[in-house]
Amino acid sequence: MQSFGNKVFLSKMWFCWTLGEFMAKVLLTLKILPSDINVNIKELKEKIVKKINSVSIEEEPIAFGLVALIASILIEDKEGEVERIEKIIKEVEGVGEVEVIEVTRTL
Repeated sequence: MQSFGNKVFLSKMWFCWTLGEFMAKVLLTLKILPSDINVNIKELKEKIVKKINSVSIEEEPIAFGLVALIASILIEDKEGEVERIEKIIKEVEGVGEVEVIEVTRTL
């Protein structure tokens, strides 16, 4: 294996990269609870999607008509990113609580 700057020669294959290209991605899964049982879940989903573009949201019934939202968001693996997303979602009108369910590194 020979290295020339940002190019690596390995078994007749050249790989060129910049630091940004290899930034790992993280799949963040959050449970979002509405602030009140009377909050319109459809509107709440729309507000969250407007704030965060790459989000997939599913509804999860809890009890007595209360529905939680399970949000899956693909973010960069860098310091403070999870907290930044949590803060954005907590600021949405109608959001009561945000809980991190899972953080998984992607390939």
